[in-house]
Amino acid sequence: DEREPGAPSGGAAARPGVDAAVAAVRRRVLAGVVVLFTRVIPLGETAERHYAWRLAVELGAAVSATATDAVTHVVAGAAGTDKARWAASRGKAVVGLEWLLECGYLWRREPEKAYPPPAVPSDAAPLGLSRDTLPPPRVG
Repeated sequence: DEREPGAPSGGAAARPGVDAAVAAVRRRVLAGVVVLFTRVIPLGETAERHYAWRLAVELGAAVSATATDAVTHVVAGAAGTDKARWAASRGKAVVGLEWLLECGYLWRREPEKAYPPPAVPSDAAPLGLSRDTLPPPRVG
């Protein structure tokens, strides 16, 4: 064995340190961001269990259940919702779900203006996320 004395043996014993380091790096991606979702999490679903909520937290954002001055970003499944209009009237970022997904895929905060919410009729159902419906990451 060519390891230095006292060095970890690798395998499962070394993994918790790596996992913690990766998690710490990912938490920096959206540090300081406070997200409010609109038309992303279906009514009746536990918000904290939804993929988008969990991803935002994993990337270091706080998530608000209500519109408050602390909110910095509204992640909207459709343009023109009450929450999206509220945010825009206060100079807060209004982005589509793709912005959050791209931040997660690329491990960096993407420019908000490049990811507007989709123009969807106001009576459309909230966007649901599953492995089958997640968009592929952008390349380049």
